[in-house]
Amino acid sequence: MDLVQTISSQTGIPAETVKKAIGSVLSFLKDQHGEDALSGLKQSLPTHNEMLAAYENSPSDGASNGLLNAVAGLASKFLGGGSGDGAKLLQGLGRAGLGVDQISVFLPKLIEHFESLLSPEIVAKIKAILTSAAATSTK
Repeated sequence: MDLVQTISSQTGIPAETVKKAIGSVLSFLKDQHGEDALSGLKQSLPTHNEMLAAYENSPSDGASNGLLNAVAGLASKFLGGGSGDGAKLLQGLGRAGLGVDQISVFLPKLIEHFESLLSPEIVAKIKAILTSAAATSTK
């Protein structure tokens, strides 16, 4: 079973949404930290380009991620823009079709699978990036 199907079965999130959500995280990592952030994933996750494309080609549906955008926008506004990374991560996951409850289930599962696919050094970098982004969105 591939990563998308595995996370889908573990979380109850539809496979197409999981695919876009993984693409969202990959896009976030790439945007924030360049291609180097994805270097370890390219070999371990051969479908990473497909996941990126699924996310990048998905329409931005205001109805499905309006709440996440509002929360991210308010956090950014009240924190003087300090939650930019976290807001971008949340907006991307919302655009991929995840709700707030789904994000809290999805991200730990994704990190768990990254731990089985990647070297500890790369996983530590990814965890630091995602943890930092998530923390800045909730401060």
